[in-house]
Amino acid sequence: MKTQNWSHMWLGYHPISKDNKNWKVICDDFSKEDRVVKSAIGEFATGIKGYFDADITENDGDVYVLEIAKDANIAEEGYFVKGEKSGITLKASDENGVIYGVFAILRKLGARVAVEDICEEAAPSNPLRMMNHWDNMDGSIERGYSGESFFFENDEMYINERTVDYARFMASVGINGIVINNVNVKGAATYLITDRFF
Repeated sequence: MKTQNWSHMWLGYHPISKDNKNWKVICDDFSKEDRVVKSAIGEFATGIKGYFDADITENDGDVYVLEIAKDANIAEEGYFVKGEKSGITLKASDENGVIYGVFAILRKLGARVAVEDICEEAAPSNPLRMMNHWDNMDGSIERGYSGESFFFENDEMYINERTVDYARFMASVGINGIVINNVNVKGAATYLITDRFF
């Protein structure tokens, strides 16, 4: 828990271009205040800042536009993204599809695909896609061979920069659930599904 030396994996968003043309986000069908949509727009802002030193703006003019639209014909948690010279349209039937679509756009941009060449459609074939950890609340990991837990220490749960980055990475590859504790529940972990930690 004391170190911040962890990998951001592909979410480091290293500079790839001097094209710092700003983006405007139009989101008429979804609330920008929804926590998932807000996270998606925040991730997009982080990505374009890292890749291009560009920002999200409310101004019109010489900007790209990311238009986020609702489409009931798209499967749950699925998305469709299509680029053109003026920007990218992202369609989804729900908020989770929005965040997965944003990560798809950022993957394409990170692979140096031109905005107008971006095109991808995806929908999960399995509704539950999860990681299962064996972490104990004392910080140890049952059957763990690569260090101590970054979820727990001294019978306390942590939500910090590293756990947030971990959640970002899981979402970026389509994981939609994480079990953070060992299946063999004991001690303080018996309170994990009570109001004490909920």
